[in-house]
Amino acid sequence: MTFMAIDVGNTRLKWTLYDRPAAGARMLAQGAE
Repeated sequence: MTFMAIDVGNTRLKWTLYDRPAAGARMLAQGAE
């Protein structure tokens, strides 16, 4: 199961996709809008 973390800041949205919802999970993709 993958896990997506979303950070909504003052000027842009950042996101990261991890391979599992646990500490030490491997990052699969990331981006910012």
